[in-house]
Amino acid sequence: MKENNKSKRRHVRVQAEPGRPVTVDINGQDFVDVLQVHDISEGGLSVNVPHGFQGCSLDQPVDLVVNLPDPVISSFTATGKIKHISQKNFGVVFLAVNQQDIKATRRYVNHRVRHRSWWMRMSKRLKA
Repeated sequence: MKENNKSKRRHVRVQAEPGRPVTVDINGQDFVDVLQVHDISEGGLSVNVPHGFQGCSLDQPVDLVVNLPDPVISSFTATGKIKHISQKNFGVVFLAVNQQDIKATRRYVNHRVRHRSWWMRMSKRLKA
């Protein structure tokens, strides 16, 4: 889990539970792919792209279908924009998402925060 960085981030980001990936169908100008999400928040997500970034560029709009696993079990569409590219990752900020889908994402994030192990919660506090 990544903690909220007050200087840059407005939302807490979480990683998926092992064995229950969050996936995203991402459609850009010159690419289409189905990827596992590295982390997700109410404001966006980041993905690992093992095959590189052919067709991806900064600030490029993309259409998304985000699939949240148990316990939320929800799929939603969104419009986003690629905000950063580094090595084999890129981040997408959500531009257009309806309120119901933001609430589903919030439920998923809150579930992941509540169900982190005690040791992980404590180690994050000690690092701060």
